[in-house]
Amino acid sequence: MRVYLFLSATLILTAHDARAQKPAAPALPEASQIYVIQADPSTQFSQQPVPGGRADTESGVLRAAYRIQAAGPVLATPELTARAWMADHSDRFGWTDTEDLSLTDEVRTPSGTHLTFQQVFHGLPVHRRTVKVNLGPSGLPTMVFSGYAPHLRAVGTFGTAPSVSVEAARLRAQQLVSLSGAASSEPELVVYPLATPLLAWRTVAWPVGAPGEWEVLLNARSGEVIYILDRAMRHHWPDDARRVDGKGKVWIPDPIQSAGVPYGGAYSDNNDADSDALNNERIEVALLDIKLGSDGQYRLEGPYVSIDGTVGRYYTPPKEHNADGFDYLRSHKHFEAVQVYYHIDASQRYVQSLDIGHATQDASIRANPHGEGTQDNSAYYPHLNAVSFGDGGIDDGEDAEVIWHEYGHALLEGTTPHLFNTGEGGALHEGFSDYWASTYTRGLMDDGTIPAGDWEKVFAWDGNETWPGRRLGTTATYPSGFTCVSNPPCNIYRDGIIWATSLHDLYDAAGKEVTDRLVLASHRYLNAPVTFPDAAEAIIQADRDLHQGSHVSTIAPILVDRGYITCTPGTFVLSHTPEATLPDFAFPLTVELHIQSCSDDAISPEVHYAVNGGTWEIATMAQTGDDLYTFT
Repeated sequence: MRVYLFLSATLILTAHDARAQKPAAPALPEASQIYVIQADPSTQFSQQPVPGGRADTESGVLRAAYRIQAAGPVLATPELTARAWMADHSDRFGWTDTEDLSLTDEVRTPSGTHLTFQQVFHGLPVHRRTVKVNLGPSGLPTMVFSGYAPHLRAVGTFGTAPSVSVEAARLRAQQLVSLSGAASSEPELVVYPLATPLLAWRTVAWPVGAPGEWEVLLNARSGEVIYILDRAMRHHWPDDARRVDGKGKVWIPDPIQSAGVPYGGAYSDNNDADSDALNNERIEVALLDIKLGSDGQYRLEGPYVSIDGTVGRYYTPPKEHNADGFDYLRSHKHFEAVQVYYHIDASQRYVQSLDIGHATQDASIRANPHGEGTQDNSAYYPHLNAVSFGDGGIDDGEDAEVIWHEYGHALLEGTTPHLFNTGEGGALHEGFSDYWASTYTRGLMDDGTIPAGDWEKVFAWDGNETWPGRRLGTTATYPSGFTCVSNPPCNIYRDGIIWATSLHDLYDAAGKEVTDRLVLASHRYLNAPVTFPDAAEAIIQADRDLHQGSHVSTIAPILVDRGYITCTPGTFVLSHTPEATLPDFAFPLTVELHIQSCSDDAISPEVHYAVNGGTWEIATMAQTGDDLYTFT
């Protein structure tokens, strides 16, 4: 097989009916059921993609702007910067100024600032209408989302005095939620932005002694119920699904490496046939947080991966009446589904255990273990955020290293999108993904989970019969050993092997956990178009930020030897032009020294001097420029 990453260019926008048929809402009085909706219809926009974002087809205003390349000054505060940018782009988003947008939330992270503005109308918040402005590391906007309601600008008079009292609104909300007693939040007056806006009371209520939490919206003039909305953060209705831990059997990572034997004989694919040798290598594992549906059957749908048969070639995912029933022989088509679910889930949970400072791919990724059909390849589709595996040759979904490789693409793309669009970027993707697959297997060998073996062969199980897999261990260096730098045609897989091998060199020096953490964290620093020196410097920077540079002296020489960086941190490049040795040079004399440092270490150079054969003196030089130190 061959492992590829494909970039999808398809955008699908789905309209939802806010009152689509669903089972009766749990725990509510029967008379209240008719008011229950799935989603607030006032926020269901008809949208279409436009260059760099998406637009509201009815009003024409932008609802999203992506990948903004903002120009302009960074002002004294993030709010002032955001407001200045919004004022310059008011015609595209529909606001005439920003006076009706009130800052309600500001979150600062190491990589940027995220501001939320609430739309206000006649002094009241407009229900569910906010604007989110994301500022990047430069302090300028990079992405903006807008729920702004421009039609309110055309509304003339609007009364803000309710006919229904706050106490009446509170009691009504509690009665709608439970006949046996309920509690609620303080009702809040809001503007409900229909074509003709309504003054409304918004209340959150919950039954006493029973589960549930409901948002109740009442017309503040008539007292009529506008809607009731379930606020519990479930993936599905309570009587439709819940999460449990199940059990199944998988290979870790494949039958030949767990058995410690070479490919062949009883340990051959044999056209996907069962054998005692292969089935005996299956081990029972916990399948965490799988879904129990309203039909009483369990499905491999979890918080980090969902087996989905609609990506690529159609496949019907498994469902079992017993949560521990995902025990399939390797010839069964569902064996790969269990394998894919377990290994992607394990990969994400390992990422979280490393605490790299930011979440990456922690939403459920779609995975089809047979989506590529008879093709001998597998793929990650960035737009769909989905992985798909082929059955050509040896089934890709059987090999944990193929699974970890494809998920490696998802991790890198999820952190820094669009790197794949250049030769070096594509090679970086393939190299990291090969590393992510092989560091998993190498770690299993190091901790004794499987016998010590040849972890340098990537795809040890799948890389037989129809292709040889890939082999790490190259001694090639940058840039001469790379095809994607200056020697076309570009082979991203070959160049990727060099990067993966380099990362294993770091593994040798710093250990698995440190290396895995630094490599993952380094991706947040990158940007397209990327080079391998960029990636190497990002690893150094990640160690400085996460570990105060404690591993720099260990890992930097390795990156220097590979040719990615030319200056070892902790060393200096000095440049000084000595004064002429003349007996009559003029005073005062200024000595200049240029120092280029490869680290963040404090620099305090000294000058030693004597005048007219007198006593030698020592003085500290002062920094007078970026790399210039002087003494007079």
